[in-house]
Amino acid sequence: MATNVIKIRRTTGSTAPGTLNAGELAFSGGSGTQGNMGQRLFIGDPANSNAVTVIGGNYFSNLMDHAHGTTTASSGLIVDANKSTSELRTGALYLGTSGSDTLITATAAELNTLDGITSTVAELNLLDGVSGLVQADFTKLAAVDSTAAELNIVDGGTSATSTTLADADRLVVNDNGTMVQVALTDLETYMETSLDTLSNVTSVGTLTALTVDDVAINGKVVTMTGSSGDTATMTVGTNGTFDLTTVDTAAAAANMTLTADGTFEAVGSTITLDSGGAINLEPAAGSAILLDGTISVDAGVVTGATSITSTAFVGTLSTAAQPNITSTGTLTSFRSTGIDDNADALAMTLDSSERIIIGHTASISGVQHMKLQVYSTTYDGSISLGRWNDAGNASYLSFIKSRNGTIGSN
Repeated sequence: MATNVIKIRRTTGSTAPGTLNAGELAFSGGSGTQGNMGQRLFIGDPANSNAVTVIGGNYFSNLMDHAHGTTTASSGLIVDANKSTSELRTGALYLGTSGSDTLITATAAELNTLDGITSTVAELNLLDGVSGLVQADFTKLAAVDSTAAELNIVDGGTSATSTTLADADRLVVNDNGTMVQVALTDLETYMETSLDTLSNVTSVGTLTALTVDDVAINGKVVTMTGSSGDTATMTVGTNGTFDLTTVDTAAAAANMTLTADGTFEAVGSTITLDSGGAINLEPAAGSAILLDGTISVDAGVVTGATSITSTAFVGTLSTAAQPNITSTGTLTSFRSTGIDDNADALAMTLDSSERIIIGHTASISGVQHMKLQVYSTTYDGSISLGRWNDAGNASYLSFIKSRNGTIGSN
C-alpha cells in the first residue's frame, strides 16, 4: 500500500512564516518561549486575508502538562474536580459578579489576621450591618487576652469574692481618658494628702496620732497652736492627772480664761491657786465672795466671820464686841465704852498729842482692894490729868477716894 505523506511548511527556527496561503499549515520547531514563536503551529486564515495565525503547538500543550489543581510555575492554571487549585497569586483581587466586582485592598498581612478563624456563617453574620468598625478596632480586640470570667466582672457582675487586699493589689482607674491599674499604695497616698471631707465617718479605729487643722492629738497629749510657736497643751498623766499649759513664745501674754454660761465649780480634795502675781477674785457688782458658806466678802466688807486669828491685821477692824481678841499690836487710836481687864494693870503708851479717857462705872464690892495707877515713862516723869470742856464751861477735876483710902504723892 502506498504511503502518502502530507508535508507542511516547517522550520527549525523560532519565528513565524511570513505568509501562508488560505488553509496552508506551518510549524516552527525551535525552542518556544513566551517571547518568541517557537514550537507553534500556524495556518493561513482564509477569513482574515490569509493572515498567519497560531492555532497550537507543543508550546501550549506543555503549559498544561501538570496535575490538575496544582499551580505550576510558567504553566496554565487548571483546577481540579472541586474547582480548586493549590495556590493562587495575584497583584489585585476582585470579588463579585461580572461587571460588579470589587477590588480587595487588604494586604496579605491583614488577610492573615483572619487565618485560624473558626467562626460560623451565623457568627460572622452578627457583624453584617455593623458600621464604624475599622482595622484599629480589630487590632485592639486581638490584643485582649481577658477570659470570659474577667470580662463578665466588667459587664456588671454582682458576685463578690472574699479577698484580703494587699499593697500590691490594683484598682482599675480612668486616668484622664486612659484606663490604667493603680496600686492600693497609690490610693492610700492620694487619700492621705487629698481627702478633706468625711461627713459620714463615725469610727476610725485606733490612731497613733491625728492632726485636725491646728489641733494635734498624740497619745495622751492634745496640742492646739494659735500661732507659730504659741500653744495650749492638755496632757493626761499617770493616775488620771491632768495638766493644761499655755505658751506664748514672744511674750508672757498666753492668758487663760474659763467662761461658764452658768455655774462654774472646781471640786477636788485639795484646790491650790499658785500664782507668780496677784490672785484676783472679782464677782460682779452686787455679788459677794462666799467662803465656807458663811463668810461673805463684798466690796471690802467681811461679814459672817465668828473667829479671826492673825498677828498682823492691816486696816480698820469695825465690828461688834469681840471678847476673844488678845492682842492688837500698835494702835493709832482707841475708843471703848468700858474696859474690863483681870490683869493687875492696863498700860498704854501714847504720843504726846494723844489723849486717854479711862472710866469705870461698875460698883466695887468684895474684899479685894482695887487701885488705879497712872504713870509716865517720859524723861521728866510728868503726868497731866485734866478735863476739857469745849463749850467753855467750867470744868472740874475730882479725886474721889474710897473708904479707908488716901490721896497723896510719892
